[in-house]
Formats: sequence, structure tokens, C-alpha cells
Amino acid sequence: MNEATNFCKGTCYDSEKSAMPVSDKLEYIPTGRSLEDGSPSLDAVHHGGHIELDARATYATMMTRATHNWFVKENKRSFLLSRSMYAGHGKYGSRWATDNWSTGKSMGHSVTGSIQHSIAGVPLFGADVCGSNLDTTPELCARWYGLASFYTWSRNHKNIDYASQEPYLFNGIVYEGTVTYLEIIKRAMWTKFIFVAHMYSSLLDLHTKGGAFHKPLFFEFDTDAAAYTADAELNFMLGDKIKIAINSKYLDQNMTSFYFPKGTWCNVLKSSGTSTCMASTGQEVELPTKAYDVYAHLRENSIVALQDGRTVVETDLKTTTQDLKDYPVQLHINPLCDGPSCTATGNFNVDNGKDLDNTDRINRRKLDLVSTSPKELYINVTMTSWVGWTDPQFNLGRVNKNDRVEVIRIYNAKALGFDSGVYRVF
Repeated sequence: MNEATNFCKGTCYDSEKSAMPVSDKLEYIPTGRSLEDGSPSLDAVHHGGHIELDARATYATMMTRATHNWFVKENKRSFLLSRSMYAGHGKYGSRWATDNWSTGKSMGHSVTGSIQHSIAGVPLFGADVCGSNLDTTPELCARWYGLASFYTWSRNHKNIDYASQEPYLFNGIVYEGTVTYLEIIKRAMWTKFIFVAHMYSSLLDLHTKGGAFHKPLFFEFDTDAAAYTADAELNFMLGDKIKIAINSKYLDQNMTSFYFPKGTWCNVLKSSGTSTCMASTGQEVELPTKAYDVYAHLRENSIVALQDGRTVVETDLKTTTQDLKDYPVQLHINPLCDGPSCTATGNFNVDNGKDLDNTDRINRRKLDLVSTSPKELYINVTMTSWVGWTDPQFNLGRVNKNDRVEVIRIYNAKALGFDSGVYRVF
């Protein structure tokens, strides 16, 4: 925690109390709870003569800024996590959703909380998975891990007064048939690894261009009236190309209705067969939502870079994002076709994740698919930044091993006339 706290009620000793406490003059008290409960007196004086009443809201952000500035002096990139924040905090650090509750309602609120923070310039945001207060349940925890696959930052954190909720504690507890809750949680973990490259690439763009990563549908479909009323806790965007459909707030609900704006949407978590794609006229679609059901649909006319998270985690037993840098990416493409002509666009950005100034240590690629017939398919790559310009011998211009495309996967390929949906790059 990084709020100013003294675990007293304002002052710790009567001799420290003000003769005319400012707390007695407040016309409005948020939540009705005393602002001095567990915290310093609102009359306390800070450097420069500012009283605690005026300085408290900025305390955590000022602390984060001071820490960030130290890392800058050391020429290091920082990752700073704060429980509290003030306007402008995202320039210096990230935040989590504070101490939440082990309820479906709180799980759903974490989605809109993430959207709000992303819009406010804090794209690294997540909630305490499984909930912090109250005892969780196996189903709630399994569903929450599925949702956390799409947080930009996530952790399992618990109030010490309630039952422990480490995933291994659910080993052997059956959800249905032979599927255990632990297996569902493991699946969620490798699902997260699928999207790390996409998240990182998108956040690199946001860092320089601005914008939001988690966002409601109407940010991308502003002429679609239904996008404004679609439940944002069930439907949200990861960047501008992937739509998440997930039951984030109801337990024991195995079918849920989701809204899909007009267009063809392809589920990147089931990448074989034409059944993974669906054409929407701008409609509600009912999908299965058992504890293991999550949906990430690629928008038409889009290219994204993903990785084989299942192999990385289940087969190779890797556990960190550092490990992911040793694996190539796969380009997933959902083309927009007009007769024999097909197009799709996307970006793929990579840096080493360490240098504070990555001006000459980052590869930025704009990807454009152009196809004039099923027999001819081109992906034009425009480099707006390339390490090879300053160091041509540096690993063939690659930042690391995942700065390479191994597979190109085209969705709905046969329906569009392509000979194959999967192309391996050598």
C-alpha cells in the first residue's frame, strides 16, 4: 500500500490535535467515512505549507513519480505498481483495482475498471484474481483466471483473513466430467501467453501515439448504436483488432448472449475450420459460457501477431514472459475480401524490454496483406524503425528470437478461395 497511513484516527495523541480541526468544516465526506480513519490528520502540514487535506490525493502518484525518476536517472525502465493514484499517474506507473471482493459482481467490475484506466492513460491495470476479500469458490476462481488472460497485468492476491486460493489447492476438484478446476486455470495461463506479443506490440504504439488498449465497443464502432448499449463487462476490445466475449460476472451460467458489430469475426482460440468464423449483421450471438469458455475474435481486415502459448507452457514448461522471447510469432489474418481481392492490416512491434531509450533498438512494422487472387498472396512490410539501420550485423536486424514470423494463419481460408489456411515461413 502506498497511501499515507498511521493507523490512528487522524492524530495518535490528543496533544497533536488542532484546536479547530479542518475535518469539522467539511461540507461533504465521500462514502460518509471519516477521512482520518487510519490516516494522518487532515491538519498535518507538508513541505511548502500544504495541509494534508489538499495533498492526500496526490500522495501515491508523487511517490510513484519519485521512484520512476530514480530509475530514469539510472537509465532503467521501471515497472511500478500502485494501489492509489491521481490524474497523470500513468506517465510514471501502473495500478491495480485495490482490495476487491470474491464475487461475480466484483469480477465484472474489473473489466469496466480496466477500460476506465486505459482511457485515463493507465493501460497496465488488473484486479486481484479470485478476489481479495471473502472466501472464493473453485468456479469463481477458474472463471476469473480466464478473464485475467486478457488483463494487461494480473495476480492472485488474498486478504490474510480469508481462505487461501492458490491454483494447486483446486487440484482434483472436478468441474464437470473429467475436467478439473486446476486444468481450467492452467488453460487460462497458457491463453495469457498467446496474447503477450499482441499486448506488448499494442502498448508500444500507445506509448508514442496515445489511445486506449482495453476499450468499449463503441470506441471502434462509433456509428453502431448497439455498440453503445452492449454490456462492456461481457464485450470489450483488446486494441482495435480483437474483441473479447466472456461471461465475466455470472456464476453457473453456461449460455450467454454477446453483441458482435457488423462484419466477419474469427475466434483465434480455435484456429482450424471455417466454423471458427461467423458473419454478423450487427447482432446478439448466444455462445456457451462454461467456466472454460472464453472467446477472442479477430476483426475482419486485420492482422495480429500471437504466439503458441500452449506449447510454451504445457509442452516446454516455460513460465515467464522472458521465456516467450525465445519463441517466434504467428501472424493471424482475417481478410476482408471483395471478389478475388483481399486486404488486411496490422502492426508488429518489438524491442528488448529493457532500454529506457529504445530509439534505435526497436523494430516497428506495418503489415499489409494484398491478394489479387487465391494463387497470389503478398504481405507488404513497412519498417518505420529497424535496429538494422544502426547495427546491420545485429542478429540479422532482430531484437530477439520472437522478432520472427514462423507461421501465417489465414482464417476462413477455403471459403475465401485460398488453397491453404496455414503457411509456414522459413
